[in-house]
Formats: sequence, C-alpha cells, structure tokens
Amino acid sequence: MNSEIIPEFYIEKSNFTFHPTHVFSNNGNRILINSKLGTIFVCDDHILNQIKSKRLSDDIQFKLIQRGFASISKNDTFKSTHEISPKFFIIDVTRACNLRCSYCFRNLDDKVSTISAEMLEKIIEYVINYAKQNRISEIHIQPWGGEPLIAFDRIAQMHRLLNESNIKFQISVETNGCLVTKKMAERLNEMNIGVGVSLDGLPITHNSQRPTMSDGPSYNMVYRGIKNLWDAGYKDKLGIVTVLTQNNKKYFNDILDFYTQELKINKFKLNIVKDSPNLKDKNICLTPDEYAELQLNLLNKLIKLNKAGYKITEFNIRDKLLNLLVRGKMNICISQGCLGGIKLIGFDQTGHIYPCDLTDYPEFSIGTIEDGDLISLISASQKTNEFFNPKHSPLCTDCAWWFYCKGGCTSALKYRNNKIEGVDKFECNVNRKLYPVLLNLIENESELLEPLINTTII
Repeated sequence: MNSEIIPEFYIEKSNFTFHPTHVFSNNGNRILINSKLGTIFVCDDHILNQIKSKRLSDDIQFKLIQRGFASISKNDTFKSTHEISPKFFIIDVTRACNLRCSYCFRNLDDKVSTISAEMLEKIIEYVINYAKQNRISEIHIQPWGGEPLIAFDRIAQMHRLLNESNIKFQISVETNGCLVTKKMAERLNEMNIGVGVSLDGLPITHNSQRPTMSDGPSYNMVYRGIKNLWDAGYKDKLGIVTVLTQNNKKYFNDILDFYTQELKINKFKLNIVKDSPNLKDKNICLTPDEYAELQLNLLNKLIKLNKAGYKITEFNIRDKLLNLLVRGKMNICISQGCLGGIKLIGFDQTGHIYPCDLTDYPEFSIGTIEDGDLISLISASQKTNEFFNPKHSPLCTDCAWWFYCKGGCTSALKYRNNKIEGVDKFECNVNRKLYPVLLNLIENESELLEPLINTTII
C-alpha cells in the first residue's frame, strides 16, 4: 500500500481544524487513519481532493469531526487518554508448578509458596469494595502462578466470595492442563470459569519446551487434560496458548496443521518467548524481524486454512483486526497501548499491588491493600513509579499505528533493558509491517474477516 501524510490545517470560516492524517491508497480507495485516536475513514479521490484542497462540504466536515479527524474549537469527539478504571485483576495464587518450561519468566526454584486463604479473602474483599464504590459493572479475575490449578481450592474460594458479593464477574485461568481430571473439569465448568491451556504444538515440540520437573515429557498429560475439558463442556470455548521459540519456529506450519486437522482446535493465541532475567537460554528468543515475519506468515497461514474450510482464529491477529474495524478495546496490551495500571492490576501473595503481572519486580509496587483507595494509589504512583514512564522514539512521531501501540509492552522493555525507556522494538516492528497488510485484507478479502475475528460483522 502507498501512503502519505496530510498535515494539519485550519479553516477560519467554520473554525474547523483538520488533524494530521495518514492516507493509505489501494485499488482506487483511500483509507485515512488518525494515529492519535485510532480512527479510520474510507473515501474516494473526490473526497480526498476536497480535504487536500481545504474545500470541504459541510457534510464531509461533519463526518470528519464525527470520526475524530477534525475538531471545532479544539473539542474532539474522541479521547486518546484513558480514565483510571481497572476491571481486570490478576492474583498470584501460587508459585508451585509441576512443569519446568524452558522459557519461564518466574523463578520457581528458590521460593515455592501458595497464597493463604486469609490473604486471598482480603484481596477479594478489596476488589469487591473497589468495584461497588466505583460502580464497575463487571470485573474479570485471573488466578495465576506457577500452575494455578495446584491451588484449586483457592480458586474455588475466590469464586464463592465473588458469588456472594452479588457483583458480575468472570474468572479465567491459564493452565498447563496436566492436573485437569474429569472431576476438576466438571467443577470448572460448573463455576463458569474460562480456561486456556498451554500447548506448544506437536508432541515433539511441546515436550522439548515444557518438560516435567523430572525432565520427562508432558504432552500426553496435557492432552488428557484438554480431553477432560472438552468432555466437560469446553469443546467450543477452550483457548489454547502456544509459545514460539527458535526451537519450535521451524515447525510453525506443521503446528497449525496439527491444531486444525488433528486436534480440531478453532481458536488459539500465539505468543513469543520474552527475554527475562530468569531465562536460562537467551538463544531461544526471536529477533524483532523474525517476529514480524512470523506474524505475516501466521496471517497467510490463517487465510489459507480458512479458505480450505478450517475455521480458526488467532487472538492477536483478531484483536489487531478489531483495532482497525471498531477501534477495539478488548486487549489490554495491544488494542490501545499498554493499559497496565489503568485497566489491569496485579496482586502478589502478600497483598502488594502492581500495575501488571510483574510481581517479581518489587520496585513496581504501587502500595498494598492496606494503603487505601485503589484509584488514589494508582494516581499517586503515576508520578513516581518507573512503570508509568512514557515510551517513545523518533519513529513514533509519524507512525500511523501509534494509538494501537504507544510504545509497546512495558513488561518487555523491563525484561530486556531493566528500565522503561524507548519503545518495545518487537511490537513496533510488527505493527509497521502487519497493519498495512491487515488494511489490504479488510478492503480486498472482507469475506475472511468473520472467521478471523471469530464473530459476526454487522
């Protein structure tokens, strides 16, 4: 796609200010993108020439204001800032784990602990009081670890306390699946708990990356857990999480064929290994260019599979498509920049509060549940906590995708550089290469959008 930038201009007669806008051209259509607000406007050459010549009809002026491309008296229809209003809460329920994954970013060898029932009750009470006081309509809780199902009794306690509160909630867990018996799967389904299972592809690739504590294979145990979940009612709602490294990257196409043709999986999330202080082998990490190439190959493979009749959705691709289609808000990490501390909060086992799930970095704590109101703690922390440092590079200034990225993953920067400055090169690189291809897909192969985003487009 060809691209250009229309600079800001002002029409005094109507007090109309047009904001800097990126224009992507393809097959006669022009797609305008406001990088500061994440809005899109599709037009033809006639309307584009109106804009460039600064001779806009009242109707076009109104539509541009409506979509955030222009304003009158600096009153924007859209906002680019976010109100502090956490709705997603991660609770570190246990550091115990029955696997020793090669890319684990937590140190599970020196301290194995599970949150006490008393502390968990205090944290849940803190969250419930926050939700009620701020009239939050629904909250989402994720117990994590370690392997969260080792602390299944804590998850059941969490569910009971939330159920008694009469507030709307959703609990979800990401598990390695090894401990999921038929009885546990049925109980999870009865509590309406969302489940994602970590599965790293083919048996050979999975076993090489996710061994047991005794260095044995775990694939058969994971598959048994998945089968128990399917039998309990999770067939169409089970998520699969796959981590790609240098070791299993070469099996990428085989893994997707295996998922669709053998396991009949219809949705999954593909993550890449993140460098961290606890990562034993740095050589398994992908480079920014390799990650971008992977995302492009992933999109092409998803298109090929869906055209062949295999309905499959990958959640990162889905969320980026939704960013373009509806200015999405679904993904706390990649829809509108990192929203850690704004929409997401983490709690460790002692009641300390964090803006993300980096509970291994004590300097990121914004306080404890004993220190008072959550929003006040976040507001005060934004002025002093390194986590909230702005992320920016010269490349951001003229980037069409800034609204969706805003410097990328804060956690990734901390892992790789031990400080928050610059931008996450991985997310920056992939956005610059993937989003233009997604725009082309929206325009030229719209029939593929529904299976790729796993929903009906109205």
